[in-house]
Amino acid sequence: MTRQMEALAEDTVDGLLVQTHGQYRPIHVFISDSSVAVIDLDRSRPCDSSRDVAEFVHRLRVVMYRDQGTGERVEAPTRAFLETYTSEIPDRSYLTNLRFHWSRYVFHSLNKELKDSESTDLESDPSVEFYRSEFENVIQDRYGVQEA
Repeated sequence: MTRQMEALAEDTVDGLLVQTHGQYRPIHVFISDSSVAVIDLDRSRPCDSSRDVAEFVHRLRVVMYRDQGTGERVEAPTRAFLETYTSEIPDRSYLTNLRFHWSRYVFHSLNKELKDSESTDLESDPSVEFYRSEFENVIQDRYGVQEA
């Protein structure tokens, strides 16, 4: 996994700075019929927007997996978010580093899962398999992020 992330890192671009949230997670977004509010902006700063997008999508997928016990129902919300987000930004090159940051978040979560797991058979642990699958999906660009 580290080697795969290193390969993605080789294609990252520096200097893609916009004002970001800093910890953009679904729990920080409130949606009503007429408005959307985002809270917890204390980490907001100029940064690579790919980090916020990667964290949001990763957290969305993890929360839904934990809630549903499966990753199947998360595909439609993931695609809807990515399609809507990319259709609204003026320059898709701002997401050039998305796959790298997304894989980094998955890798970090997998490591935490391994550290905290009480399972003696991690090879067949469903959560470990979920994170491995998530990582492979990002590495293989299953969501067409590389086109961004």
